[in-house]
Amino acid sequence: MKTGDIIFTQIGSSENAISAVTEGYNGARVNHVGIVVENRLGFFVLEAFPPEVRLTNKKVYINRSKDFSGNPRYIIARLKQEYQYLLPNAISYGLRQRDIPYDRRYLTDEAALYCSELIVDMFKFANNGTFFLKNLQ
Repeated sequence: MKTGDIIFTQIGSSENAISAVTEGYNGARVNHVGIVVENRLGFFVLEAFPPEVRLTNKKVYINRSKDFSGNPRYIIARLKQEYQYLLPNAISYGLRQRDIPYDRRYLTDEAALYCSELIVDMFKFANNGTFFLKNLQ
């Protein structure tokens, strides 16, 4: 993992409302997303997770995704090389969203944020207001 990697996970049962309508790579079920950030203290995941937008230790983030057998369920995506230049502005924007409440109603009103809304907003900001996330590999 490296800074800017997008990490998709499955938290809890794959039979929840978000997992039912979200298909990950090769049909994998996912229901949560964050972005990897490395700082002097190690690797963290910037995420919108109740009760707010926050940095979570990478190990804590991955441990939340374990299946009933104890195996972690996650997928790492990375921006194509030609778009890597967007990462510093996207991450800077995302870090400024820390402490914004988690959006339990999944609205896009910016008063609160849910996980994928945070990631989309980060790259939209870094890409001068244009939707961006089709450029993963």
